[in-house]
Amino acid sequence: MRTSFRVALLVLCASLLAAATWRWVQAEGDPAAAASAEGDEPSAATPAEPHDLARPLPPRPATPSAGDTEAPLPPDIAALVARADAGDARAACTLGTRLLPCAYADFWSDDMLAAIREQEASAEASGNIARANDAAGQLLRGTSIRRHCDPYPAHLKERANDYLRQAALAGEPEAIVRYSSGQALARRATQQHAFLRSPSFDAWRSDALALVESLQRSGQPEAVLVRLFAINDGSHLGLIMPPDPVQDEAYRQLARLLFGEQEALRQHGAPPGLTTEQQQAAAQMAKAWHREQFSGRRFRLEDHLSALSTPLANDVPEGWPRPSEDATSCFRGDEGAGP
Repeated sequence: MRTSFRVALLVLCASLLAAATWRWVQAEGDPAAAASAEGDEPSAATPAEPHDLARPLPPRPATPSAGDTEAPLPPDIAALVARADAGDARAACTLGTRLLPCAYADFWSDDMLAAIREQEASAEASGNIARANDAAGQLLRGTSIRRHCDPYPAHLKERANDYLRQAALAGEPEAIVRYSSGQALARRATQQHAFLRSPSFDAWRSDALALVESLQRSGQPEAVLVRLFAINDGSHLGLIMPPDPVQDEAYRQLARLLFGEQEALRQHGAPPGLTTEQQQAAAQMAKAWHREQFSGRRFRLEDHLSALSTPLANDVPEGWPRPSEDATSCFRGDEGAGP
């Protein structure tokens, strides 16, 4: 029951991103204009132990197909591709993360952006400031994604998952979070569910949980947040996690031991129907993990959230704080703690 429910919920949620803006544009606008839519100071990071599954072959060189007339890559992107394809795990993490928002760049077409501009102007002229501000926010998001993604050719945009997997299997903590939570599985807004039939989905399904477990064993608190999101059907990972309400409750309690009594964490209630004995077992499990894997430490929640949202997408879950700007980020190309 839990698995079938999660599959249905995933299909529903994955459709909301495209559908929400589509409905918003159509609410007052011309349908023709929208027809083209589609605690304590944190510790320094330590690298996750390398994944214990067989390492894959290096990703295919990012070269266009025969007859492709796309312009050459900008020098900075070409250099990053060369480093990643030569086996540089940090470069692969940077490139994979920077390609993530491009999965939805096709949704923000010129016609869609023009329709949103018209909506903003119309709302402002009619005195509907709330709708005008909403339009302005949508426009900022769309233009930011387009500005960022337009220099990347189509053949490279398809490879976000490849690069993130490469970096994750090499032990890059941020890549493990992004890859294991399935952020790169849906490669474009118009083909959101095609990944379910792709070989990359099969590889991800065999990788994901082992990678999260390795991240947790290395003392990275992001692993607990990835689990917490998955337990509450906030990521693809929930599709493949076996139902275990006692372990789910243990992760809920472990998150509070790591980050304190945060408002965001209070959204996640205990699984229904747990007996007193099960609650006690979960508490003991959480305390043991906290002691053995995290040395009893506390962390600042804001410093461990950036990898749980897509860059430029402004998709921080409701009720959660904004990620810290000081946190190391593959998107910015910061030097990280990986090998």
